[in-house]
Amino acid sequence: MAIVVAQMTVVFANDEVNASVQNCFDSRFRGATEVEWQVGPNYYKATFTYDDVKLFAIYSDDANLMGIGRNIASTQLPYYLQASLKKRLGNYWITELYELSGKKGFGYYMTLQTADNTIILESTEGDDWKIISIN
Repeated sequence: MAIVVAQMTVVFANDEVNASVQNCFDSRFRGATEVEWQVGPNYYKATFTYDDVKLFAIYSDDANLMGIGRNIASTQLPYYLQASLKKRLGNYWITELYELSGKKGFGYYMTLQTADNTIILESTEGDDWKIISIN
């Protein structure tokens, strides 16, 4: 499952979200509160509260649900990923860490930064961390 949420470019009000995407979201997450929409290249991201949990859902332009995610603490990672992470951190700090699940499985995504660099790591289906982006 290779869904990477890149830097969002625009924040939409709910009335500016594609109607098909909005309808799919509303039918799947009835009762969601604090819904905020953002757009990236070819997808929409809804961040919201559902059953007292802060989540996000990513939809394609044609209203297919690509994944549901939640931010997590590094202590919530499986132990082997925590151990592997300690080897990689060095002078980096974690700026984002989330778990993302979808039809094809689940994965963990992490952004590490220093004053000069940003690295995005991915671990899917029980694999060790791999670098998917360096800036």
